[in-house]
Amino acid sequence: MTAPAGDILIDKRTGAVQGASGREAVVLATLKAAAGALAPFEDIGFSHVCKLIRPFATDRAVALRLSDDTQFRFPFADGYWTPLILKNYRYEPELAALLVAVADVDFVFVDCGANFGYWSCQVTSRAFGAHRAIAIEAASTNAALLSANASLNGGRFEVIHAAIGERGGESVALRGAKHESFSIDGANDGPVVETVTTLALDDLLDRPTVANASHIVLKLDVEGMEQAAIRGGRKLLSKDAVVIGEEHGNDPGHAVSRFLADDGFRLFFHDAGRFVELTDLVRQLDAYKTNPRWGYNVFATKSAFWAERLAAVKPSDLSKRNT
Repeated sequence: MTAPAGDILIDKRTGAVQGASGREAVVLATLKAAAGALAPFEDIGFSHVCKLIRPFATDRAVALRLSDDTQFRFPFADGYWTPLILKNYRYEPELAALLVAVADVDFVFVDCGANFGYWSCQVTSRAFGAHRAIAIEAASTNAALLSANASLNGGRFEVIHAAIGERGGESVALRGAKHESFSIDGANDGPVVETVTTLALDDLLDRPTVANASHIVLKLDVEGMEQAAIRGGRKLLSKDAVVIGEEHGNDPGHAVSRFLADDGFRLFFHDAGRFVELTDLVRQLDAYKTNPRWGYNVFATKSAFWAERLAAVKPSDLSKRNT
């Protein structure tokens, strides 16, 4: 498996770098050193390091080899994705723990707020069970990179350029300053990036891939639109589904989890390699959400099947894969 012509190829498993010039090798070494030094501090300040270094970088892309059949491509010196180049850096290990543990299940992965498609690349790989996936992204610049990653991995997942909303077919303003935090949430006061059309989750039932799915894993990383997305997905979520919703660290009221709990979902969070059910929502989430800058994944389901599979995950499951 080779990288696209002109890309810098990095093997995450070995750290080997191919195709970098001397200048780019120095920049990569600097980025690795900064990412390693800031890792114990939860990467605080790393995006600023990338901003300072970027003028010395080139406009090439990094193609990161994750496994024998999977690559993930992102811009050189990107402030969000660059820490992935560290061999021991694990991105969203709680999500990896679930996907590894249920690799044997026949499900469709619906990746809302897919960004450049990291999880769609992973979940469609052989190592994660080669599942079908649909990746949905609101920003056109992100969607272009998402489509490129789909092509880089053999076109094995579908890409939709749309914003997830309560109702489909509406034109809304997409705002934000960073590609990882663009949002159509009215509370977002960032600069307008573009106008985008909405898609309701229930609209996906028009696609045979979703309509005929026996199980669904739905990832909602939609920057404040989680409740609207759930309201627009009642039919979809009446299927055998588990929702991975993001709790914002700066929300002491735990609005997303409260909404899901009030709607009849059972909630789980990841702790020390296991999925623990939220039976005392406020106390447990207060302890779980320690960094106001981060998002925290909460796993919600009304399905006895998914609740049993979540409860059965063991700490040893994650060690089967290096993500």
